[in-house]
Amino acid sequence: MTAAAAPPRTGSTSPSGRGFHSTGHQLAVQLDIFNFLNFLNKNWGQIKLPTLSPTFPDQRALSQTGRNAGPLSQSIPTFTFDNRLYDPATGAPKPFDGRISSVYQIQLTLKYSF
Repeated sequence: MTAAAAPPRTGSTSPSGRGFHSTGHQLAVQLDIFNFLNFLNKNWGQIKLPTLSPTFPDQRALSQTGRNAGPLSQSIPTFTFDNRLYDPATGAPKPFDGRISSVYQIQLTLKYSF
């Protein structure tokens, strides 16, 4: 009984002995669309919240303007709405003018590996 010949150490069974190794060069392409609904229709995907700044998240709609007379533990604070956020006549929110978060964005990524 004879033993079968063992394959080369690389694990290749190809006659050339080079195996199935590639040169290692690869190109990957990725396309990302943020706010896809706004990409389909400009009226979709809109953020219609009142805001003062797109980068500062602490937006206060009320500000304390005073207190009634008396001891601090019994006085009642007085608040008013910030007119920069709401229309004082109708009470409707004013949309942010920058609209950076309400528009679609497309990002193309190319990755080359070697």
